[in-house]
Amino acid sequence: MYIFAAILLLISVNANVALCIYEYIEEYVAVKHIEEEVSMYERRYNTLKPLIPHNELVGYITDEELDPRFMHLAEYCMSPFFITTKLEKCRYAITDFINIAFTKERLKYAESLGFRVVKKVDNSAMLLKKD
Repeated sequence: MYIFAAILLLISVNANVALCIYEYIEEYVAVKHIEEEVSMYERRYNTLKPLIPHNELVGYITDEELDPRFMHLAEYCMSPFFITTKLEKCRYAITDFINIAFTKERLKYAESLGFRVVKKVDNSAMLLKKD
């Protein structure tokens, strides 16, 4: 009977320890991923910020359904500029293309509103200016 109880206790402790370790690793990896994502956004948009006049309202163009997470990352990195999805009111716009397959389609849309590419950081982040 004592042997059965000891085995049961050992299995229970191992399962709890494994669960704790798994949760810690999962949480650490998620935080590390977010930090890398913020760094990537900062690197992209810090290149574009000096090209925009102060106190400018900046449009935001993405190729996906508007995901607040990505827009908030762009807003954070573009501070102190205000970011909006209402492109009609903007002379400048930034792109945040997630799915590069739709880049040309979204750029055509921006061009139809009078925007042209001023600076291309990569296939995701670009600065557009309305002529």
